Amino acid sequence: MTSDQPSEISTAGAGSAAARPLSLRREVARKAVHLATAAVPIAYAAGLPRRPLVIVLGVAVAVALIVESVRARHAVTRAHFERLFGPLLRDHEWNGLSGATWLALALLGLAVAAPRDVAIAGMWAACVGDAAAALVGRLAARRAGDGGRKTLPGSVACFAVTLAGAIALAHLSVGEGLIGAASATAAEWPANPGDDNIRIAVAVFLGISLRRMLFS
Repeated sequence: MTSDQPSEISTAGAGSAAARPLSLRREVARKAVHLATAAVPIAYAAGLPRRPLVIVLGVAVAVALIVESVRARHAVTRAHFERLFGPLLRDHEWNGLSGATWLALALLGLAVAAPRDVAIAGMWAACVGDAAAALVGRLAARRAGDGGRKTLPGSVACFAVTLAGAIALAHLSVGEGLIGAASATAAEWPANPGDDNIRIAVAVFLGISLRRMLFS
């Protein structure tokens, strides 16, 4: 069975679930995935060697991409995927990669390309800083009666949580921690372009790397 035969199986679900913002309860469930992956930077900070970390993340990315490829091409698989995870998907994820896949790619990229301390800070920002921004932002928007997802309290939460992780977990200097937190917060704010997990990881990596190039 190919994806162009029973396309109404998934489009019906996409039309009903993807057309409206996630509820607060579903946002919490979605960000629980981010918080669970905080185990990655914590383990890396605790001394997990880079090689096994890259292997584990590489396997996770490979599995995620296989699942994404199959659900894009096979209608029955897509229907099962959307039945399980549809309530947690954002609009653009119905016909593209899911946020969990992008997050896995971001973590793998940092593990491969960044020094350990920078990788830990970037991973923490993508896993926990982004989750803090989403949850605090949604609570603030709900109290204000505003449906918007991006709020100043959310950005403050992203900055504070990322800074705390950069200093306490990655053991960066205060200056580098501030650069990393500011970079993550700026990357998290816009809805586009691209996925915010990738933007945050790249922004933290480039921000801290640039500071080191200029002031080392």
